[in-house]
Amino acid sequence: WNLDCSAPLGTSYCEEGYTETKCIKSADFRVRISGMNPISLRVFGKISQPNVALAGQKQNNASRSTVISRSAHFGAPLRSPSDAKLPDAPPPARGKNFQWFKNFFSSDSSKNRSEGPVAKEQPTEMKVHGVTLTDDYAWMENLESRDTKRYIDMENSYAKKKQFVLKSSVDLFYDEIRDRIVESEDSIPEAMGPYIYYSRMIAKSEFQIYLRRKTFPPNSPEEVILDGNLVALEHDYLFISTIKMSQDHKMMAYIVDTTGTETFRVIIKNLETGDELTDEIIEDVVNAEWLKDGKTLLYTVADDKKRPWRVFIHKLGTPTSSDKLIYEEKDDRYFLDIVRSKDWKYLFINANSKTSAEIILLDSVEPTKPLRKIISRDIPAEHYLEHAHGKFYIVTNAGGVPNYQMYRVDVSQVEDRNAWELFVPARDDVVIEDVDLFHDHIVMYEKHRGLSKIRVIHIMSGKSHYIDFPQPIGHLQPGTNLDFEAITLRFAWSSPIHPDCVYDYNLSTRELKKLKQSTVPGIHAWNPSHYICEVKWVDNNGVQVPLTIFRHVSVPQNGDNPVLLSGYGAYGTSHEPTFKPENLSLLQRGWILAVCHARGGGDLGRRWYEAGKALNKKNTFSDFVACAKWLVDQNWTNPEMLCAKAASAGGLLLAHVANEHPKLFKAMILKVPFVDVLTSMLDTTLPLTVHEFDEWGDPASDKQVFEYMLSYDPYRNIKRQDYPHMLLTASTLDIRVPCWQPLKYIAKLRKYKTDNNMLFIRIDTATGHFGAGGRNGLSREAATDYAFLYQALGYRPKHLPIQKEEAITVKIER
Repeated sequence: WNLDCSAPLGTSYCEEGYTETKCIKSADFRVRISGMNPISLRVFGKISQPNVALAGQKQNNASRSTVISRSAHFGAPLRSPSDAKLPDAPPPARGKNFQWFKNFFSSDSSKNRSEGPVAKEQPTEMKVHGVTLTDDYAWMENLESRDTKRYIDMENSYAKKKQFVLKSSVDLFYDEIRDRIVESEDSIPEAMGPYIYYSRMIAKSEFQIYLRRKTFPPNSPEEVILDGNLVALEHDYLFISTIKMSQDHKMMAYIVDTTGTETFRVIIKNLETGDELTDEIIEDVVNAEWLKDGKTLLYTVADDKKRPWRVFIHKLGTPTSSDKLIYEEKDDRYFLDIVRSKDWKYLFINANSKTSAEIILLDSVEPTKPLRKIISRDIPAEHYLEHAHGKFYIVTNAGGVPNYQMYRVDVSQVEDRNAWELFVPARDDVVIEDVDLFHDHIVMYEKHRGLSKIRVIHIMSGKSHYIDFPQPIGHLQPGTNLDFEAITLRFAWSSPIHPDCVYDYNLSTRELKKLKQSTVPGIHAWNPSHYICEVKWVDNNGVQVPLTIFRHVSVPQNGDNPVLLSGYGAYGTSHEPTFKPENLSLLQRGWILAVCHARGGGDLGRRWYEAGKALNKKNTFSDFVACAKWLVDQNWTNPEMLCAKAASAGGLLLAHVANEHPKLFKAMILKVPFVDVLTSMLDTTLPLTVHEFDEWGDPASDKQVFEYMLSYDPYRNIKRQDYPHMLLTASTLDIRVPCWQPLKYIAKLRKYKTDNNMLFIRIDTATGHFGAGGRNGLSREAATDYAFLYQALGYRPKHLPIQKEEAITVKIER
């Protein structure tokens, strides 16, 4: 039996030649070391235990073998040789001799309880509502201190050491993921005025190229308006937030972050000359909109907490220092935004908190007119406006309506609430998520019990109908749809197992035209018909929680499947079941992927959101636990094969579950996790804190909120117990979840945990909250995550077979 221990250079188990030690002798083994690297060992002799079989030996007693149905491509146990001739043979029983054998030959890297940087403890105390809070690692909150920088370096060095073990698996997954990415591709052109606009990715590039050409004549030459790859050459990081065209299509403004800190600037380009107005670059911009004259730009700027709080107006050809301030928001709970009506008649300045909105009207044609407040923040409700044919269309949850409804009113009467006409009433089981207005039609993007639908309403008659989708479960992505006069609606549809399909829908004739069906390239062919995507409803003390599951059709309910469960449950954000090419590397190896749509998210409407925020936050956690236990109870998996992954506020979810249910999951991946909630919400100098009092509560002023938050805060509730294998990420440039949160968390966790499981953190110093900016960096991150999961489960991934069609998974014995 040849075994590959994958030992690093310099490793020596015994001297050259035949050696007998007490351990080896007890198992009646003789081992010869070949001296090569990786070390190759050949085991001779017999095992004295009658119920133990070597690979390839036939078991006469069926009760001594474990028959497991798992994908033939899932992977080989780490304790087995990568080059074993019979990798699927039944394993030896777990007798004491086998345990020695496993410990000696395993390439298990989880014996790391004593490894990892040990952070110094420097207790600080803070008293809140009579309670003394002690924090041994508060010194890390100063990211500029020498000690914190040194600790970050130590953690990164340790992470590199741990990831070195994963390198071969990372490379395997990375090659697969990159092989599935379409290297060169154009988006479907979309008409706007006299031009059609589209984007292009080219081979070996990281970023989009944005182009346009005139609609007539049809063979007009294309024009590159912005090449993200050229912009990226001058920076370590690039994120193009948005591109705004003037109405005459002669000027372009694009908003870009080149630091990773969500610090944006607006750059103006003259598309007739191709020149950028380098002397009119505006810093610290959050959003911008052109006025109708194409020579005036309205923009918002951020304060030192990254809160958009001022609106300025800029005239082309004038210095930015002379830009006029036209509005300022002094309440830290409110963020400013600028929205232009699709017909170019009006600009709205929206002042939004989490629970209310104020809307100020600016004439897009005559911006010198006095500002006009049309909706006051005194009404505790959200409001969103559009304009068509002299009327405002208002989507709101005013009056306690949970899932929004639409009113319309003449522009001249908008301040008079009694003049508002109810146009689309609210429904308890339907959520209005967004609206597109066209000349003759209103398009509503709705959610029906978590499923996306598009409703089309004729403005004059009020009659409506729904667009039939090819699949019931999936993600709806509206197109830009910026042409008010258009008669077609552009949107894309995908599901976890179906790549994007782009459609045009004729709003009058109701003709649905498929423009493009994305494919999955590469040598490992993808056939969606071999996979299932379904929604299950999991009971959690009488509340039905939706759980989206996608898997291969042949995955059996045998209790032994690897499962990756994700969740979020915050800010009213829906956890959309989208298609991600990187997921295929797990699905084709027999994994089950699942998404818990926990309370706190927006999947089932406003009430679902409010049931998982503030003093209801623990409902998010219990929903996730209920879904995890359901997967086990329904015999899809077991705690030794169940993994979890989440980011940001989802990281809070996982960290809390790890404290309260440490044996439920084998491994967890926490991306930029929000794990020190209490400290953040007590510090009003941090970005977002005051704005998010409506989301989490204000623990400084409300004792009940303080006690509740203290009871679930992951960092404050770390226990002396076993924890799952855990991989964390952080960024020194992150303004949403400061780097010190996961840093403090891992330092304390390493002190308290009692297991031998992996625990390390990757701290990025070049990107922000959303990670790598280009597609190669994102692919590498996903590959590392998957390699970590395999290591945690004790397996190394097998290479997928090269095939024209995805093969049906077969049952195997091992």
